[in-house]
Amino acid sequence: MATAEERIGAGDLSVCILAGGGGRRLEGADKGLLSVGGHALVDHLLASVAPLCDDILISANRNLALYRQRGYPVLEDRDYAHQGPLAGVLRVMRARPRRALWVLSCDIGPVDPRWLSLLLEGLNQPATELALLRAEARLQPLVSLWRGSLQGRLQAYLARGRRSLMGWLEQVRARPLSLPDEVPGPWNINTPEAVQALEQSLSPL
Repeated sequence: MATAEERIGAGDLSVCILAGGGGRRLEGADKGLLSVGGHALVDHLLASVAPLCDDILISANRNLALYRQRGYPVLEDRDYAHQGPLAGVLRVMRARPRRALWVLSCDIGPVDPRWLSLLLEGLNQPATELALLRAEARLQPLVSLWRGSLQGRLQAYLARGRRSLMGWLEQVRARPLSLPDEVPGPWNINTPEAVQALEQSLSPL
């Protein structure tokens, strides 16, 4: 197991909510602000994350004033604006350079606390720099825990013109973690039909 100095606990985390996507498959809609069950999708996510971590940051590139109304810091991509989710992660890592980062896409719906328990267990295994969920046989790189020590390598990866999430996973010691069958997995909101399905499943805030 990792040493006491290396171990990461829930109190060591910052949360990076990625809300900077272009929403191309949703006709350019800002996915985080899509109304689901009478509330923006990002609000469902925030309501489920806030009890688990007290340091939450939002990465966004448009509708900044609306995101700031949520009461959390909103960071724009600087050097790599509109160049994919890794650019948003780097921006937040620069704001929290010494902490572990819980990376969450704004389109995953409410988180299950068991995801965090599983990710922490995985990140604290030997030779692990990044732990990510695997749900229904699919890797979920935007539901993941990152060690803060990855910041320099991520910056170098982006500086080389690389943008691929899967390519990034090949550069680091990543550990995929399969969800137990009884734990619901994350949603990925890319179509109007997916929005409707999520709306039917959500509990009121």
